Amino acid sequence: MAMSDCEKCWDTPCECGWEYRNWSKDRLIAMRDMFQQLIDGTHEYSVTLPEDGDSDYWDDHATGK
Repeated sequence: MAMSDCEKCWDTPCECGWEYRNWSKDRLIAMRDMFQQLIDGTHEYSVTLPEDGDSDYWDDHATGK
């Protein structure tokens, strides 16, 4: 794994567009739509957060248990 994602701008995530040059049009549109939802405040995250008191949640998920 590289220290940064983009070999051109060295930003993580890439801000110059180089890393997206091989993405399909559908994938680019999906990314654009996700950013627009973030701006609008309507993005629904797909990550399930732990219940209160589940102290092993992050350890279990980091190790793939």
